[in-house]
Amino acid sequence: SSSSSSSSFPQNVEMRPTLRKILSDVDDTLFSSGGRFPAGIDATYKHHELYPGVLAFYKELDLGLAKSNNGEWPPHWRGNLAFLSARPHVYKDWSQAKSYKLFSQLKKSHNLHTTPTLLAGELFSSFQMFRGDFNPMAHKKAQNFFEYSSLYPEYKFVFIGDNGQGDVIAAEMILEKYSERLEGVFIHKVQKLARTPGYTDKSRAKWDDLGIMFFRTYIGASLLACKKNLISIRGLRQVASNAVKDFCKIEFSKEETRFARLQELNRDIEKCNDYLQSQGYPTVAYVAAKHVFARGTMVSTRRYGYGRVLEFRHDDGMYEILLNHPKNSRLYLLGKYLQFATTGSADDRVWTPYGTGILQAAREADGVHIVHLTKLSQLLITSTARAKALSSKRVVGGSRRHRRMSHKSSSSSSSTSGSTSWNSNRKQQVAMVAYIQPKNIQVIRAAVGDVVTSAFGQGVVQSYRRADGIYEVLIPWGNPVLHEEKEIKIREDDSRSKTGGGGGGGDGTSSSLQ
Repeated sequence: SSSSSSSSFPQNVEMRPTLRKILSDVDDTLFSSGGRFPAGIDATYKHHELYPGVLAFYKELDLGLAKSNNGEWPPHWRGNLAFLSARPHVYKDWSQAKSYKLFSQLKKSHNLHTTPTLLAGELFSSFQMFRGDFNPMAHKKAQNFFEYSSLYPEYKFVFIGDNGQGDVIAAEMILEKYSERLEGVFIHKVQKLARTPGYTDKSRAKWDDLGIMFFRTYIGASLLACKKNLISIRGLRQVASNAVKDFCKIEFSKEETRFARLQELNRDIEKCNDYLQSQGYPTVAYVAAKHVFARGTMVSTRRYGYGRVLEFRHDDGMYEILLNHPKNSRLYLLGKYLQFATTGSADDRVWTPYGTGILQAAREADGVHIVHLTKLSQLLITSTARAKALSSKRVVGGSRRHRRMSHKSSSSSSSTSGSTSWNSNRKQQVAMVAYIQPKNIQVIRAAVGDVVTSAFGQGVVQSYRRADGIYEVLIPWGNPVLHEEKEIKIREDDSRSKTGGGGGGGDGTSSSLQ
């Protein structure tokens, strides 16, 4: 008989050192109620969204300190998970059937390690809950525990609930009567402790004496359980890893909600990693925050002015910002307090290193400004002419067939560009759209080609000198006149097109200038 007994258990699995039953609440403990009364109050996750890591926590509590292959549930073991629900027996057990359907789906997907037992509530306690009295519900849950535990006198128990309704009161009742049979009480904190049903000034001291433990995430719960030797260190790491995977699969309706939950999870991961390192175990990767602003991006901090992104911390979503003023000052801010720096607004006349023009828009994705250039800078015209000359020289050295094809391509290009000319001695005759970082843009009063009024009458802006802010304005009846910015004003009826103004052609030529 000894040989048959040994052959029934795999060699890499040890028998459980203790017999344990896990009793858990459902709403706001297994999954979020979405804040839907009377199920619960937690709206931090969507309705019926499983909390990250909860199923792994159940399994590790059921495994206890037993050693198994990579934490896998041995197929010959029976699970010891039961749910204490406040939901009553209703017509044809509809409520229970719905719950078991959910459990069956979780079991088939291999996320839930066993098929649990369901201990239902009653109608009376449910009705009292609508009046704000959670004591009947707590009494019913405690009664269910007493009856259930009497069936398994050799077992010990772990209770998991939340502080939204009557679970804490139920835990107090159980501990006061059967403290030796409860190995641990874990309460999911879904609201402030002071708002816990049954709370008094002496509650916190009482909870400490009874050993009731509160947690925000199941990583935090598993850390508490590990320190009480309810789960192994390997089990702690497994719960943390599963929680990260579970979280990354959740779709949030608002980015602010996701970020708040991410920070909550990462805080407990940090505590978990400190403990893992102290025990010589590898750490768990943080949940990466959404990285919006790249290094070097100019941003507005709203309250502290403008600056440049230096670094981004993926674990907590903090950006290190080098502020423009005071010089060399550094600041750490969350992404929600930052926005892409914008220079001016749509239709503003601007100066850029590539010429003057009109600001059309700023892209929300990366903050790059789209500028319609009405006159190109001499530097851009010269560099483009050199690039074209270099390209022509390369063609001359090619084969006869290559030269013939290049000549044909050049002729075709010339026909579609109209009067385009890159001769450095002539003005560019087409509109160009440039994509420029805001740090390279300066708002000015008028762009080249604008019709302005001055003390000498109306004229057209020919150029702008950024060094001293002087405009060259061509007056129809005389030579160009130099004006300071304050001396000119754009004519109100100037309806020049944003895409074809000033410089003429407007063929939509585009250049990506970063």
